[in-house]
Amino acid sequence: MNGRGLSRLSLSCFGMWVCLGLGVVTGVCGCNDPAWSFDQTGSRGAKTDIYKVVCFYPPNMWRSFDQAGDRNIEGFTFILYLISSSTERGALAAGQIDVQIFTVETVDGLQTSRVLAYEWTENTAVLPERNPTKLGQGYQPSINWGTLDLFNRDIEVIVRYVAPDGNVIPSRTASLKVPPRKL
Repeated sequence: MNGRGLSRLSLSCFGMWVCLGLGVVTGVCGCNDPAWSFDQTGSRGAKTDIYKVVCFYPPNMWRSFDQAGDRNIEGFTFILYLISSSTERGALAAGQIDVQIFTVETVDGLQTSRVLAYEWTENTAVLPERNPTKLGQGYQPSINWGTLDLFNRDIEVIVRYVAPDGNVIPSRTASLKVPPRKL
């Protein structure tokens, strides 16, 4: 591009910014119109104040959900807090919880592969709630992976909160070891 083309481009951009500035100052551009709003959450719903997902995996988390009564592990239960920015404590919130379970292979202590083994999704409205604690209000979901063979495997678990506005907030990755088969 020659110098003359650059000058036209600069003048054109300058003119656009002057017109835009005058439109904002005089109110003729319709900036109060939601279509011009810089807040992109308007079309997707109310913005959530949840900013962090905290999970606790107690020592007695492993569960057998088998109707036949064997004691082999088919899943786990955990404690889940959705942390509110306004209270800095756990809060109950509309949305959904996604749990991803990955199998992990290691060689000499180094991770060599990570494969998605199971996904679980549930609406927060149907999750079992915990009694309020000093940490706030929370949930206690149970994950049942059924006949999936994860016995004695290293797994990684990521829990994600999906807000009604579409915002996705993941937990830290938890590294766990599934107990061996009992029978």
